[in-house]
Amino acid sequence: MPDMNYVVVTAADCPVEKRAMAVEKMSGFADDLKSQAGTIHTRFGILMTGSNPGSLIFVQSYESLSGFEKAQEVYANSAPYNDLIKQSGVKILLRNIAKLVPVEFPQKMDSNPKYLLLTRATPTGYTPAEIVSEFSKISNLFADNGASTLRFGRILTGSNAGDMLLGVTYPSMAEIEASYDAVAASETFMKLASNISINLRNIIRIY
Repeated sequence: MPDMNYVVVTAADCPVEKRAMAVEKMSGFADDLKSQAGTIHTRFGILMTGSNPGSLIFVQSYESLSGFEKAQEVYANSAPYNDLIKQSGVKILLRNIAKLVPVEFPQKMDSNPKYLLLTRATPTGYTPAEIVSEFSKISNLFADNGASTLRFGRILTGSNAGDMLLGVTYPSMAEIEASYDAVAASETFMKLASNISINLRNIIRIY
């Protein structure tokens, strides 16, 4: 599998009565991206928490931004994507790109997680490089407590450009609870937390 160097996160509003249809269309769109644009991996689901619960979330991963450029042609020609916009009443709220950084983690790519937890933070006392270095010291806590996959990077676009973004998938809520109990007990994390400002932490139900 090619290296995942970039991730594209899209959030969209969707009427309640159209969400089941939207999830079905996102599945078809994900297949189109993989077969036609070389998208490495996708995740999609419904936001459960935060200021926009019920919103759709679609995540795409690429080796390079040329892959995302190629995906624009798929956006224009994909029947599931066009149905998603025209039939499901979906309205795009944002689409941002993040550059991923290498973090040691035993990725379980063949797993079937139910939840994705996205955390966004603004660097305050630490530089982005220092944040990556310190976070790398505690990434094992997520693996040890049942997380399936973990990606970490820096947002390149949008109003939160420059913020750090962490995405972790889990098989159940129990592993989310165990992971954050372990992180909260870590002195390394407490030091890291005092040098960043967490401005978002949302749970997405993956389908």
